[in-house]
Amino acid sequence: MAKPMLIAVAGILLCAVACWTSGYLLGHRRGHDAGVAEQAKALAAARANAADLAARLQTMRAGLADVRTRLQQQIDEHQRLVQRAEQDVATRDQRIADLQRAANQRAADIRKETTDESCQPLADLPVCPAVARRLWPHADHRTP
Repeated sequence: MAKPMLIAVAGILLCAVACWTSGYLLGHRRGHDAGVAEQAKALAAARANAADLAARLQTMRAGLADVRTRLQQQIDEHQRLVQRAEQDVATRDQRIADLQRAANQRAADIRKETTDESCQPLADLPVCPAVARRLWPHADHRTP
């Protein structure tokens, strides 16, 4: 009788080991599948996040390109204004020099006229006859 009992215990033990092994393997497989599925979800989320970040980066690069273009246009406009201002200053300086030369020439002409011995410019001025007789005793002092 011990032998059938031993066979029954061995059968139960063998059945328990078989159940445990199959449960272990099936559970491991399910856990593996769940882990793979979770990793796949995480990978998909990471890829979506990377795509979102790439799109944002592209948008920022496009905005930066626009800013660079506008800044370059402003720099070019500023340089044109500086060149125009420099030309205006050069023109103004030339005009000042021309006016200074003309003023100096006019001052020289006036000095020449005031030192003229005949005093003809003064004789042509309308003055009262009494003053004219004292200044130019030999001239005709008729009142017009």
